[in-house]
Amino acid sequence: MKVKYDSSSGSNTNTISFDSTNNKPSYIVEFTNSTTVGIKWTMVKKYQLDVPNVTNEMNQVLQELILEQPLTKYTLNSSLVKQKGKTQREVHLGSGQASQWTTQRATHNLNNNPSPNASTGFKLDKGNAYRKLNESWPIYQPIDGTKQGKGKDSSGWSSTEATTAAGDAPLSTGGGSSSGTFNKYLNTKQALERIGILFDGDGMRNVVTQLYQPNKVKSGQYQQNNTYNKLIEPDNATSAANNMTSLLKLLTTKNIKQKLGKDTQSMGNNNGGGVSQTINTITTTGNISGNGTIQTAYPVKKDEASNVAINSLINATPLNSYGDLNNASFSK
Repeated sequence: MKVKYDSSSGSNTNTISFDSTNNKPSYIVEFTNSTTVGIKWTMVKKYQLDVPNVTNEMNQVLQELILEQPLTKYTLNSSLVKQKGKTQREVHLGSGQASQWTTQRATHNLNNNPSPNASTGFKLDKGNAYRKLNESWPIYQPIDGTKQGKGKDSSGWSSTEATTAAGDAPLSTGGGSSSGTFNKYLNTKQALERIGILFDGDGMRNVVTQLYQPNKVKSGQYQQNNTYNKLIEPDNATSAANNMTSLLKLLTTKNIKQKLGKDTQSMGNNNGGGVSQTINTITTTGNISGNGTIQTAYPVKKDEASNVAINSLINATPLNSYGDLNNASFSK
């Protein structure tokens, strides 16, 4: 079997344009059978399959790859307890310790460079809370488990719930408290940009093939909508589609490496990692300044973008080990 890549215009240039809407990109799969016994014959079957249009469908694909999950109020999901045999440690910075990361790190025996093994708890002022199915992070917004896992808006909090959430860990609304808490964190959009994902406004415009991974073993195919969550089988999850994955991955990885050089190697698709692992990971850095309100384009729905408050740091080991990301570290 051989896989042939054409545009729908039939130009036979073996190129795929991900920006074209008039000539929708596609790929041709040819199956050839032949025999040299008796009568010689050759049979060729051709199948033309569409490639998803990245420009128009990226936001939708993101929603299909992440799943909204109800979490117990103010507590960690049990999947955080152990990953790869390591016990997870929760770090809550108490009163007067907002800027004492070095001391807290030593007390809890954490690595000097927690990134990207660091996840953060959020409290959303509106909208729903999302996370990956096989990872978790604490949600300090009260959760209403009676409505298909939807989280309450801030207006739905009771005074006792709000007090409990606020007292459980330091808030850092506005990019950091007056003491400088967490004001060096990248938001989700910035973290994605650091690995070569380009944005037009709130939308990502360059292809990230990991999101289109059709192999059912490697991708979490989930769909979330306003009524229920369910497992889905993507339309392109066929054996033929699997054969184009390596080429697409190579093209994307090459493009990202041209932008970021060797930094991509530690984050790259070759170890099973990808954008899906980045969605709920906040990466620390030492050269980002400014205290503007933290905004996340993801994982909050585009039409429910909200301000977030970072509540606590979790020293969580991801399922895939990325290694150090640009030697990022906390600043005091």
